[in-house]
Amino acid sequence: MIVDEGNLALVTAQLQTLNSDWYLRFDSDLSQHPAGKSRPIYIEVSPSHPLKTHDQLQTLANQMPGAIWYVSGEPNRQFTVDDIVEDLRYYYTEIKSVDPTARITSPSILNWDFTCIGCGGYTKGQTWMAELISRYQDLYGTSPPWDVWAIDLYPLDWANFPNTGFFPETIAQYAPSLPPNSESIPAKQLDAYRTYIDSLPGRAGDPIIVTEIGIHWGWSSIQYGVSGCGVGKPVGEYKPLVLKDYFNSIFTWFEDHATSHDIERWFTYTTYSDVANCRYDGYSGMSLLDSLSVNAGLSDLGRWYVARSAP
Repeated sequence: MIVDEGNLALVTAQLQTLNSDWYLRFDSDLSQHPAGKSRPIYIEVSPSHPLKTHDQLQTLANQMPGAIWYVSGEPNRQFTVDDIVEDLRYYYTEIKSVDPTARITSPSILNWDFTCIGCGGYTKGQTWMAELISRYQDLYGTSPPWDVWAIDLYPLDWANFPNTGFFPETIAQYAPSLPPNSESIPAKQLDAYRTYIDSLPGRAGDPIIVTEIGIHWGWSSIQYGVSGCGVGKPVGEYKPLVLKDYFNSIFTWFEDHATSHDIERWFTYTTYSDVANCRYDGYSGMSLLDSLSVNAGLSDLGRWYVARSAP
């Protein structure tokens, strides 16, 4: 699960309600970490973000030895390789010096050879990752020494609502039936990522973590141009069954390919979001809980998710 915010009591309650042993949070504050749960240590990397000192990293390593360190999220959406390559080198070196048993992720690129439908776009993950590996080799004489490859998977679509997770032409091809799970945009992205990793010398079979899997728009329409709404305001009808079909499709594909594609784990976005009202980041997709409270109940999608995830 991905937990956007909350103190120890709230995070504990959310994970208990969702029966989740692993979660991801976009900070490195381990004081709010529930006992008995597991998480990566997230390290923000950006040109404007100060580097953590050796002593700060040592403190984190002492609190969670042998952890996964998730270093840099979606840089291909925000930065050039040269903007952060020196900072990445610093963290790869310093984290291993404070904890040789740590497992470090690659930057989590957003998608692979797909960017989005109906938007301005960003640097493809494929382009950004290939440039990083080449630039790192040129500067430091070695390939980036991460242990795990990370990727965020979103079928970003600002032209077709609600988002289905498939290309419109794929939906049309298989209608009225649902397309095969392998035809979803996230499945195609991860399949291509796996092929790329396995093509690199010495990297075949390296594990992959899907640091985010989600979908942005669960409504039948969108109202653009609303102040404070980021992309737009949700209007029309909320379609939870469409979202359920999408998540069931990609979860099933992950499960079926976990071994062949070395998919170690995946983190679902998100525990709670007010999907009925606009957000600055343009997210009105899935929420598994019905409020941001220690007493929150499961949403309809949350009940489905917990039942599906039960051992």
